[in-house]
Amino acid sequence: MTQVEEFYLLIQKKAKADFKKAEQIFTILADLNGQFHAAFAQLEEAVEAKNSTLAQELLEVVRRISKELGDPMLEENVFSTEGIILYEQNNFQEAVSVFENALEKAKKANFHKAVVNAYMNIGECYYRLANYDSSLKNFDIARGHAEERNDKHNLAIAQINIAKVLCQNLKLGDVSSDVQATHYLTEAIEYFEKSGDKYNLMIAYGEFGDLEATKENYDSALIYYERAAEIAQELNESVLHDFYYQKAQSMRNKLY
Repeated sequence: MTQVEEFYLLIQKKAKADFKKAEQIFTILADLNGQFHAAFAQLEEAVEAKNSTLAQELLEVVRRISKELGDPMLEENVFSTEGIILYEQNNFQEAVSVFENALEKAKKANFHKAVVNAYMNIGECYYRLANYDSSLKNFDIARGHAEERNDKHNLAIAQINIAKVLCQNLKLGDVSSDVQATHYLTEAIEYFEKSGDKYNLMIAYGEFGDLEATKENYDSALIYYERAAEIAQELNESVLHDFYYQKAQSMRNKLY
């Protein structure tokens, strides 16, 4: 481990200790709101560290406090985090129910971003369950919400997700999916190029590669996969670089 890595590890440990200390102080002061945020910070650390046992314990703590406070936005935070945990455990059907609870709380709090995120998360769960009709429906609702509020960032992300589902429909023989998927990916790429969001630009190029590969346009697919791999390398995303590089190599094998 380098000195830099040791330094950041110490910072992380200190942050965890501070969160725990804060929770203890807020408990003494009987400050439920403070307790919630201190415990929730610890929960996020546990989820990031993939410590499922600790995450489950903290989830129960923040769930109890959020109910006592009766704040729908805090309850949405809890449901969203629980849904993410279930999703990462591949419990997609159960995650749908939890994300639907998050959606209900987000609507009650009238918090647009959380509403869009909930629809996106539900759509992603249905996608992983290969329920493409339900997936498309939820992604499209997210797209509509983003469009109504001129939320161009989430609109572009929704368009990528819709195109991802349409690509699956194309594989299943729905040729009408091609034009719409191409349109959405083109718009998403234009937006992310202008905004400088390289990560989502990479994802959009990768999805465009999948679309072209499905249509057996291997030369076009190769170009998009190579672009995605190049951006992944720029971002030091080694796993994604290898993923797109292998896809590009597969296209080369088909062409030459």
